[in-house]
Amino acid sequence: MRSGNAGPVPEMGRGKLMTAGCSRPTKAGKPCRYSALDWSWAAASGLPDPAACRVHMNPLEVQAWWDGEESRYRHAAEEAAKIMPACWSWPVTQHDRQQVATAELAEDEELRITALDEALAEWQDGRCAVCGGTIVRLVNDHGHGTGNLRGLLCESCNSAARVTPGLKTRYSAGTG
Repeated sequence: MRSGNAGPVPEMGRGKLMTAGCSRPTKAGKPCRYSALDWSWAAASGLPDPAACRVHMNPLEVQAWWDGEESRYRHAAEEAAKIMPACWSWPVTQHDRQQVATAELAEDEELRITALDEALAEWQDGRCAVCGGTIVRLVNDHGHGTGNLRGLLCESCNSAARVTPGLKTRYSAGTG
């Protein structure tokens, strides 16, 4: 969050922007050209939708928006922690075992790690290790203490794993 003329405002990339335009005028009295922030979640909480962009929301609206976003994010992380990681149900074939055994024999440490990473990527087959989703972009989830690769996750599960330590250890089987 950063500060602006009307107090703290959400960064442009945060939250979903709706196609509906901001309903508030500029200081010059002209229609605002920005999109209103997504408050679709607010209906359940009883908050009115200000139909305003990040620039035209007052500080109380900005805080309510961020509180709602944080609450939704926390809830999603809690729900993710309850599920059994998808990778637990994936079979490990003889080919997978052979690929790992061959990688382990590599004399050069860098080649060994690269081969193991490639074996993991092939085994996951473009699927997130936690949710099983076939998202276009998977990220390497690794132990910050050891540097060990734990698995390939979609960005959503990787974010949830950051705030839900139990999720991380459940799917990674102690790889750090």
